[in-house]
Amino acid sequence: MDSPPSIECYLAGEIDPAFAARARLILDAVAREQPLRILDAGCGRGFYLRMASLLCRRGTIIGIDRDADCVARAQGALRGRSNVSIMRGDICRLPFDDDSFDFIVCSEVLEHLPDDDRALIELRRVLAPGGTLAVSVPCRDFPFSWDPINWVLMRVAGRHVPARMHWLAGIWADHERLYSAPELARLVGRLFRPDRYRAVVRRSWPFAHLVFYGLGKNLVDRLGWSAFDRFDPAPPGRARRLLARLCALPCGALEFDATCSPAVNLVLLSRK
Repeated sequence: MDSPPSIECYLAGEIDPAFAARARLILDAVAREQPLRILDAGCGRGFYLRMASLLCRRGTIIGIDRDADCVARAQGALRGRSNVSIMRGDICRLPFDDDSFDFIVCSEVLEHLPDDDRALIELRRVLAPGGTLAVSVPCRDFPFSWDPINWVLMRVAGRHVPARMHWLAGIWADHERLYSAPELARLVGRLFRPDRYRAVVRRSWPFAHLVFYGLGKNLVDRLGWSAFDRFDPAPPGRARRLLARLCALPCGALEFDATCSPAVNLVLLSRK
């Protein structure tokens, strides 16, 4: 099933091809299922909240995040969208009743948590029977070109750049762990029924993570370059779309079977 134009309209300008690929997998499922009650667990600055509000205009969409600054920025960006609400909270102790949601997004969140298993238990509690959980995480077997420094350190010295070093830490920035494909399948499979399991991006330009996040994200945030900001509600302009195509050139197929490696991210869609 082809993606609705509203998805491609925004993802065509996404400079990070791994983000674009995992977002497309998640948003295609939202568009296909048309859930009426959506939770974005670890919503950050609200990208999935905004896209879900475009795809499911009749749905009730809730975002929760533990970072007060992210919550404030998401609330400001999505002010006026009557079907979206955002709150600060802990996804290991969700303030919702059992079976409250038809669809839960948990994208690039589990790797930040000290207890990822506890978070999944809580997500299962608030997901209705038959509902979908969409999880994405960084893959331990990432391509050399994506983050050469950590790739070498992990294989030669059994270590990585300290996660607290933020932009220098590369794929490990603020992360408790990375996941292999079997590990994620076992972790989620204990509580949910796997439906679709995919990996994204096996090749990239050299030092892609450093360029996209260590340098690019900081320049966008500090200099206010809204033309290159994925959180800007305006559809991307021509320059950003062209840059996105250039960044994706080495990638080949953006998504593939999760049992193949290497990969930048793993995406698992499961049902309760």
